[in-house]
Amino acid sequence: MKTNAPKWLLLGTGVSNQGAISLLEKLGEPFCVSKAHSPGQPPPFPEFSGFAKNPIKGTVASPGIPKDDPLVKEALAHGFLGTEVDLAIHFGLKHYGFITGTNGKSTICQLCTFFFNSLHHNAHAVGNIGTPVSEGFSHYGKDPFYCIELSSYQAEYLNPANPKFVIFSNFSSDHLARHKSLQNYFFCKWRAVENLSKEGVLITTPSVLNQAKAYQLALPEHILLVGSEKEADYALEDRKVFFKGQLVFEFSLDPKNQPCPLFNALLAGLACQHVTAQPLPKILAHFPKFSPLSHRLELIRTQEIYPIINDSKATNCDAVGFALESLAGSYELFLGGKPKGDSFKPLLHYKKSIHRIFAFGEALEQIKEELSHELPVFGIGGLKESLKKALLSLKPLERGILFSPGCASFDEFANFEERGLFFKEIALEVFDVLPPLNRKRF
Repeated sequence: MKTNAPKWLLLGTGVSNQGAISLLEKLGEPFCVSKAHSPGQPPPFPEFSGFAKNPIKGTVASPGIPKDDPLVKEALAHGFLGTEVDLAIHFGLKHYGFITGTNGKSTICQLCTFFFNSLHHNAHAVGNIGTPVSEGFSHYGKDPFYCIELSSYQAEYLNPANPKFVIFSNFSSDHLARHKSLQNYFFCKWRAVENLSKEGVLITTPSVLNQAKAYQLALPEHILLVGSEKEADYALEDRKVFFKGQLVFEFSLDPKNQPCPLFNALLAGLACQHVTAQPLPKILAHFPKFSPLSHRLELIRTQEIYPIINDSKATNCDAVGFALESLAGSYELFLGGKPKGDSFKPLLHYKKSIHRIFAFGEALEQIKEELSHELPVFGIGGLKESLKKALLSLKPLERGILFSPGCASFDEFANFEERGLFFKEIALEVFDVLPPLNRKRF
């Protein structure tokens, strides 16, 4: 291989670009890595030594690197710039749909994959949910359908694409430190919608669509609206699904699925219906067999009659609010971590579901300042040093425990998964009584 042959430039060697590396290596494509964006020791890959010395085919940026980074700006002048999602599409990924929104993306992505596979339609969940798109594409090839969870960081770089569907589940304030404004954040999310083909469909809510109209964004030709508003095509009332006022399906639930949101199941079912042309009732009938994700309203123990729930994936207040709305009764709420710049005051709307708050981490003082005038708030310091003591103080339980931090995990943990595993480990140590076999989960 010629040393001066054009190469792909990788900015960063985190999880997403490790997926890009696996695809490029399989295809025999030469690449180099920006040392400036490689954490720790330089990886065992050719290092980028500047655009003057390295002819570049294109640049694959880690989603964590903002677009105003000087090297990103320079790379933009040298052709293709995107993330590993774009790289997979560039090399032939054709059968895929995007799932985006502020909350619930991972659950919807998993539900889409579950419904496809339940119909014997080979599908894989990739993207922000865990496995990089390019890694999945490298391993499974062009034939399966790929349900891609797309974060705003990934969407910010998104090149022209042709998804079969886009699910835009909801929208609220998040990641403002990165995107600077709510409008910029929405624009990044909307990039997933911009390149829908004439056959593609946007599945969203009236509120998201109205936001797009307010920003005067171009709308796709095919849109399915889901919600309680009059203009919605599909509505969910209790367990019943209506299409333009006509009952089309009623969910039959197993307790293990609670409180997995039926609204998310409906969004995923509509996407599957669009791709497979199978009847919606046939698709949704598989839902009782769905197993919810770890760290998202995950029941880890029933102590006496009270559930202990790990919701570490809740990294903003909207997600916490959804959890409280989904559960019956009032809870001991564990809230905190690294704040994202948003207010915690919206949680006062759910104060009937909160018995008291155990605040922790860097957000502790903000939580006390914003909520303690209407709710009892106990500051416990750092989670690692104080969780066990706080849980021991709740024995014997008089109500359920909800670990729903509403913040990023990076003040003490590498990610929300590590934080959730820590909570589960300590909770199982403190509350070591197994639930009776015949007891329902909630």
